[in-house]
Amino acid sequence: METKLKMGNEDQLELKEMDTKDKENEDHESSLHTVDLSEDKFFGRTRLGKEDQVDFNDPSVIVAMKNVHKTYLLGIEGVPALRGVSLTIKKGEFVCIFGTSGGGKTTMLNLIGTIDKPTKGELKLCGIRVNNNTKDSDLSMIRLTKLGFVFQTFNLLSSLTALENVEMPMILHGVLSQADRRQRAKELLNMVGLGKRFDHVPSQLSGGEQQRVTIARAIANNPEILLLDEPTGDLDTVNTHIVMKLLTELNQKQGITLIMVTHDVGLKNFADRIIWMRDGKIQRIEEVPKHKKLEAIQHIDEELDKSSKKKEQKVDRTKEAPTEYRKPTDYKTHQHLVQSVQGMQSASKLSGNVPTNISQRSKTSKQEVDSESVPSNNTPLIQIEDDLPTDHKKSN
Repeated sequence: METKLKMGNEDQLELKEMDTKDKENEDHESSLHTVDLSEDKFFGRTRLGKEDQVDFNDPSVIVAMKNVHKTYLLGIEGVPALRGVSLTIKKGEFVCIFGTSGGGKTTMLNLIGTIDKPTKGELKLCGIRVNNNTKDSDLSMIRLTKLGFVFQTFNLLSSLTALENVEMPMILHGVLSQADRRQRAKELLNMVGLGKRFDHVPSQLSGGEQQRVTIARAIANNPEILLLDEPTGDLDTVNTHIVMKLLTELNQKQGITLIMVTHDVGLKNFADRIIWMRDGKIQRIEEVPKHKKLEAIQHIDEELDKSSKKKEQKVDRTKEAPTEYRKPTDYKTHQHLVQSVQGMQSASKLSGNVPTNISQRSKTSKQEVDSESVPSNNTPLIQIEDDLPTDHKKSN
């Protein structure tokens, strides 16, 4: 019995040793296959680390997003548009958002603009927390007083003039009097270079002029944030330079925070930071050096100076060739007509029925037409019996 007990104790020891070895092997294997969830193969850091915590109490931060999700319901299925976005934007910053189609750029702009509410996560705008339970009346007041919108398709009211379009946000706000609203609207239109277009409706303005009216309308209530959704998407090069010049001046002189979504990579050097998005996540954040931003602004100034000088250059009319006046007989078509008439005249001499010159031919042809169209006094206008068939006459 004692030997059996001893053997049993030894077996137990061996089993314990085997269990400890198996656990060590499992721990070693698990350590080989562990993945740092804060890093992603394609998107870089997708979760916040200790050094990336979003501080909602920082007074210099005007937009704060922490683990924000947005999912749209399509029937019974959910389509994720944003998947855990965390971001902070400081006052007076110019931020550009780039990315592929469907990457979540417009969705994030809609969330910042309070057009949509986040499905999950924390969002703070201008010191106001926004979540899924925020009332629509509160969101509309934020849009009216804190935010300004500039769209790609302008979205101007077609029945109102440029002056009335700019006045509309101030009317909704209800703070200024009618005279003050009209005065401010004129000042804003003069600032964007449309002082002579007060009474023009949108259909009488070019695309660049309409976009400038949109910018004037967006800043009518002195917003803290200006949201730009492809502001130069429908403009040519010159108007793109004019619009970007206005936006950079608003950012630098008035301290308005600009958040712009665009596909034009040539505009990225105007921003302070660039946010690259893909599949609803922030792929990376790139900071633009200050010297590149200055170079981009200087380039726009040079291009605008060139275009203005071209308009100011007067054309010297004395160096142009004198105006050449021509008669109908100077063209080859008249010569072909003369040749064809001469051929007809030669054929008429053989028959003796056609006039010898053009004027006589035109007179005779006119007389023939008149004689055929106007009946004589002797002939009746309608001949009833002569037009009837013979069988019908006999029957009558």
